[in-house]
Amino acid sequence: MEARPSGEAEIPMRREGTVQRLDGASRAILAAALVGGCGTGGASASPIALEAGFPDAGTYTTTTFQPRLTMRLEDDRWQVLFPDDEDEFAIEDDSGTGEIFYGARVSQVADADRGVGEAPDDLVSWLGSCPGLTAGSPVATTVDSQPATSIDITNETGRDKDLFAFPTGNFHIPPGVRLRFTIVPMDGPDLAIYTGGPTAGFDAAIARTQPMLDSLLIGD
Repeated sequence: MEARPSGEAEIPMRREGTVQRLDGASRAILAAALVGGCGTGGASASPIALEAGFPDAGTYTTTTFQPRLTMRLEDDRWQVLFPDDEDEFAIEDDSGTGEIFYGARVSQVADADRGVGEAPDDLVSWLGSCPGLTAGSPVATTVDSQPATSIDITNETGRDKDLFAFPTGNFHIPPGVRLRFTIVPMDGPDLAIYTGGPTAGFDAAIARTQPMLDSLLIGD
């Protein structure tokens, strides 16, 4: 991840992306490769595999994440940080705005004060009670017609705040960032979709990512 000026909110990543930022010409070549010669994403007859890189607008599907998720990217200004794995995928704005669209099966939670432990049955309440974080009121919603609950969380502590633990590293919220966590109860670990970005640009981030969430299909 590129360094940002002091005082600018860091993108909430748990690990570095596996691809580097490209110039416009190289990005166009990569986008064409991702759609496999089928034209733009919107013209493809079936979802395109979500691979690390800079995807064109279109409909994409995870390949390793369980359950399989399918989503629509409405524009071509995103970066997929790494190939999706069994419990996480990560998509960020490719220009450094800090806007994100992440998903995870949360089996463990992490906190500098409370350590790492098994994720609670009520992940929404746990998020809302994390010390030092400011939480909004939970809101009932749906994802792919399945009952879900969303909650907005803001880090105003002045330091990184770990939340979720994964084998490859912890997910944290940097200071000055607000995220909307949408939790879908499932057999096994809950599905969490988190969107947002720097607090000052939160509304714009939600306006951009909400259509992606609305398009999300869970399972084959």
